[in-house]
Amino acid sequence: MSKKITACCLLFLFIVSFAVAQYEKEEFQQFSWQERFFYGGSFGLMFGTITDIEVSPIVGYRLTRNLSLAIGPKYRYYRDSRVYSASAGNYTLEGHIYGGRSYLQFHILGDINDFIPIGLHAGIFLHTEYEALSLEYEDFNPFEQTSGRYTLHSFFVGGGLRFPAGRRAALNLMVLWNLNETSDSPYTSPVFRFGFTF
Repeated sequence: MSKKITACCLLFLFIVSFAVAQYEKEEFQQFSWQERFFYGGSFGLMFGTITDIEVSPIVGYRLTRNLSLAIGPKYRYYRDSRVYSASAGNYTLEGHIYGGRSYLQFHILGDINDFIPIGLHAGIFLHTEYEALSLEYEDFNPFEQTSGRYTLHSFFVGGGLRFPAGRRAALNLMVLWNLNETSDSPYTSPVFRFGFTF
């Protein structure tokens, strides 16, 4: 039942986003198709008891002035040196996670300072994302007693702030919720994400 609700929510967000895009299409025609491409992504490092290294580049296209679509690969190395007890004995949680993601981002406000003069120049956007990751059963779901890899599907919704850093570049801070969170998900909602585009 929860998968049907998730699918309906995502479908609704996509339909609304594309409907809004049609209204903005004429205004956006002044930009060449090359100028509509953007690049970026995120990179994460954490060392200690838990080691988490993430590389997630993206390439995107501005469908309208406010609506963007992006796709990209994702890789994570994860190691938790705390000892866990499984039926086969003790083990350390460690593995390579890889896959891809795609997202739609809709900018609802270009600059907060235009409405509330607080000196903070940042835009506000909504974000919806689908991610598919490949994980090892032995590393991330050892209680299944199954070998090989499996695919974990995640659907994120949320929003964030966009801080311009030049004509095309920006830093993005996001808060996202995973609508398909499971016990073996590498995320705990809410997910805080930091990235950049240029």
